Amino acid sequence: MKKTHIKCGIIFMIMIFSTLFGIEENNAFKNNEQPFQINAGNEEIDQIQEDVSGGFEKLYGDIELVQSFKPSREKLTRVEIFLSRCKGSHKNLGNVVLSIREDINREDLTSSSVSPEKIDVDGKWIIFDFPDISVNDHQTYYLVCHTSGGSNNDYYLWYYSEEGKWGDPYPCGEIINTLKTTGDDKKERDFAFKIYGSGDGIVERWAIAMGFGFDACREDARNLQKILYSCNPNLWPLDHILVYDYEETAIWDNIINGLRWIESQEDSNDITLWQSAGHGSETGLYDDHTILPYTTLDKEFDRFEGRVVIMIVACFSYKAHTYLGEPGRIIMVGRSETPPPSTSLTEKKSSDYVSSLDGYTYFISHFTRPERGGAWANEECDVNRDGWISAEEAFYYVLNTYSWPGRWSNGYLYPSMYDGIDGELPITFVRGYNNPPDKPLIKGPIVGDTFTNYSFSVCGNDPDGDNICYLIDWGDGDTTGWKGTFPSQKEVTFSHMWNIPGNYTIKAKCMDELREESEWSSLNISILPDTIPPETEIRSPKQGYLYIFNREIGKTFLNKTIIIGKKSIFVIARDNLFVTKVEFYIDDRFKYSDDDIPYLWTWDEPAFGKHSIKVMAYDRANNIGNAEITVWAFI
Repeated sequence: MKKTHIKCGIIFMIMIFSTLFGIEENNAFKNNEQPFQINAGNEEIDQIQEDVSGGFEKLYGDIELVQSFKPSREKLTRVEIFLSRCKGSHKNLGNVVLSIREDINREDLTSSSVSPEKIDVDGKWIIFDFPDISVNDHQTYYLVCHTSGGSNNDYYLWYYSEEGKWGDPYPCGEIINTLKTTGDDKKERDFAFKIYGSGDGIVERWAIAMGFGFDACREDARNLQKILYSCNPNLWPLDHILVYDYEETAIWDNIINGLRWIESQEDSNDITLWQSAGHGSETGLYDDHTILPYTTLDKEFDRFEGRVVIMIVACFSYKAHTYLGEPGRIIMVGRSETPPPSTSLTEKKSSDYVSSLDGYTYFISHFTRPERGGAWANEECDVNRDGWISAEEAFYYVLNTYSWPGRWSNGYLYPSMYDGIDGELPITFVRGYNNPPDKPLIKGPIVGDTFTNYSFSVCGNDPDGDNICYLIDWGDGDTTGWKGTFPSQKEVTFSHMWNIPGNYTIKAKCMDELREESEWSSLNISILPDTIPPETEIRSPKQGYLYIFNREIGKTFLNKTIIIGKKSIFVIARDNLFVTKVEFYIDDRFKYSDDDIPYLWTWDEPAFGKHSIKVMAYDRANNIGNAEITVWAFI
């Protein structure tokens, strides 16, 4: 008790002393704080489940929360998960550690951690950045989240989604080995996560076909699989084509799960063909039992990264353009609201109308049935003679070749198309031969520094004029993976950073859409070491100022730095390349490490008298910059 009185008395005397000697008011720090910045990089989202409405699992102590996933990229770069922490103190909670494992019981392939200060009670997406890792696409991997400390009343929360009206929220993974807090254990649950990676550059083709209500519609679903596979088994493998052709399977839950199965594996290079024949209305499509609104279907296709071709034959299918027409999509339907001006469909008599069987399947049948032309495999569709049948070529071939039936009971049976894709979208290959691309030309610097991005241009030529993608080997064990696709003879720029000084040989090759590869070309570069340490400054507290309970009061009389109550230590660190972390020390004793801007640590441990605050900033080459200040602290 006596010591407490003495301490309070000294603090009171210091406050009076500071006031008597004309301490100046200064709010510069609080008005000019450095903004929070995140360098998110240029990765693409690979796997994602972002719904958080299902609930949460508690994370504390020895609990491990696990979510499985299947990447579609060759490299993973970072992960985000949706976290919060419970209200109240988090003094006893440790860092949140997120790992990626190939097997739950094996060692981490990589891991990253986030301190409690970065996670708030409202919940947000938390970034876990780590060195890029190579993975096998479509193989199962695991996100493993754990921490230390805490209790059933002091914990983090990882949110999840539950199986809903339209099926499993993430059909390529599930929550593993964790206690279910609510509901039926058989329900599908998936934690909220986003995984970023580098695409494989290879164009994969996916298809999903469904037929409802009529036998002819179901037959067209089967015919799509047959014609795509028989025409191009390498481009359209059977395991990339889903068919729903029976009443018990052609239901929206299954079809939405099929879409999500494709979405979880396709990437920005890929093409997906979606075909539906059956019932429809002005607002959506029917299976044999329920309606799927176009607005719901639109949200599902918003999840896709690659290009999408949507083919629909149903009543009022011309409405699909309004709901689904967006860049990156082609919408082809067998219905028009009104006939084209060049036709005389309005003059047709009821005796000219076709039967319901033909009316529902006439359009799609000309793409899939050989007896009706089978446009996806018909060389006559290849108008520009490049060896490929594009979606656009097939549509106009069908449109201009066949005599269309007249008016059905609620619309004109005349095809229409929305095209939201630049150029043509190749679907099937009919040339019968293929030449490999020529060796590409690579240009760029031949001398550089470590931890600096350098750009290189690559240009390849395909003798057949096919699109190509590129593979770059940087000579340090790192490669780009296949990147593309790009038009033949188009110059493309890539960049890379080397971490270790030395001489490297950069190699490049290209590949066409039929997987024929060129020979390697090469370029040598010498990388020099980085020797410049970060510039480091303790911005607050400043020399010769008084701070009371984290508030800057003004200058002191004897140019002494005085701290009363807890104080946030704010540091500015700059480097010619990149600052990796800043460490905080009190009297040469390590206290905290911060790897993210703003570099900040709150000193709230008991202290009395003269102390030194030292900070050390590190760059990627482990060069160290430091700064130090002596203070009088009464905390």
